[in-house]
Amino acid sequence: MSITSADVRSLSHWIDEATATYIADLWNTAYPGMRATLTEEIKRVTPFAEANDEHSDHWKGHAIRAKNTRKRLAQLDNGTYRGCTRSPGGFSISGALTEVSAIVHMRTGYLAGPNDGNVYRLLAELSDSTAARHAQLAAVSDA
Repeated sequence: MSITSADVRSLSHWIDEATATYIADLWNTAYPGMRATLTEEIKRVTPFAEANDEHSDHWKGHAIRAKNTRKRLAQLDNGTYRGCTRSPGGFSISGALTEVSAIVHMRTGYLAGPNDGNVYRLLAELSDSTAARHAQLAAVSDA
C-alpha cells in the first residue's frame, strides 16, 4: 500500500501540500526497506533471545521493540495508527518521527544498509516538519 499526500495531511492539516507530497514519496520509498530491516533484525536476534543465558533478557527486549516498531510502521502505512486511544487513526508525522527514529537507534553501530539513505532522508524531513510545527505553535502562543 502506498500513502498519499492526503494520508499525510489526514491528521496534520497544518502541513502544506508540497511537503505532504514529499513526505509521502519519502515514506513510500523507505517503508519497504524499513520493514525488511526490522524483519531481518527480529530473525537475527531471536536465537539470542531464546538462549536462556545471562544476555537473553536483553535480546528479548530488543526483539520486542523491533516487533512493536514494525507493527506501528505498518499501522502508519495503512492509516490505522493511533497516537493514543482517543485519537483517530491515520498517518501521524509525530508518530512516524518516533518510529523512524527507533529504527535508526536500533541500527546504531551497524554498517550502512542499502536503504539507510532513504530512512535518513525521511527522518530529516519528519524532524524538520515537526520542528516547523512547534515553531508555529510557539509563535501563536507568544502573540
